[in-house]
Amino acid sequence: MKTLVKIICLLIFTLLCLPKASAATTGSFSYTGNTRSIVLDRTVSTEDGFTITSSVVDNVVSIQFEKLYDTGPEIWQISFADAYAASAPLTARQYTGVESIFFQEGVEYPIPGFQLSYKSPVVGYFSGVTTIVGYLDIVEISFSPSGSLESLDMNYFFEQFRPLDEYVSYTPQKIMQGSLFVNTNIPETSSTLLVLLGTCALFFTRKR
Repeated sequence: MKTLVKIICLLIFTLLCLPKASAATTGSFSYTGNTRSIVLDRTVSTEDGFTITSSVVDNVVSIQFEKLYDTGPEIWQISFADAYAASAPLTARQYTGVESIFFQEGVEYPIPGFQLSYKSPVVGYFSGVTTIVGYLDIVEISFSPSGSLESLDMNYFFEQFRPLDEYVSYTPQKIMQGSLFVNTNIPETSSTLLVLLGTCALFFTRKR
């Protein structure tokens, strides 16, 4: 009996030490806007065939949604960070006074930043959103031990804060809003492992 228990426990330990398969990344991005370059109401999701890639460089989080059509790719790129990002990783809270920033590696910005670019599968060019100020409401964000993005639940809202033409008077207006969700699924414990754990526990119980 003791030998059987030892074998089962050894097998469980071996299964726990095996490398886990990479989990699939799922998510969605919604955009409602009226800028000079991007005027549309759009939601993209992995459920609709979009793929997600993400990176974190100096605490600047960058996420890309992409889908290939016959006419070309549709690409949405979103980047955002706290002020002085290299020393201030993003956390779950609301960031106000966020402005449009074209992030450059190694450059520190004294304000929270956000940048959105879009590539049309028909027109084929990127349209960067500028001249905006607003807030990011990060409900949830987590990173792996290596620093890569694991999960994100965020809402955003921006207004135009200066006129596109300095000679034309204007009133600040809502220019874009939406949400961004990315979640790396955590692999579930296999049914085989659960059975082995239960069996091991049963043997230990009987032993007593």
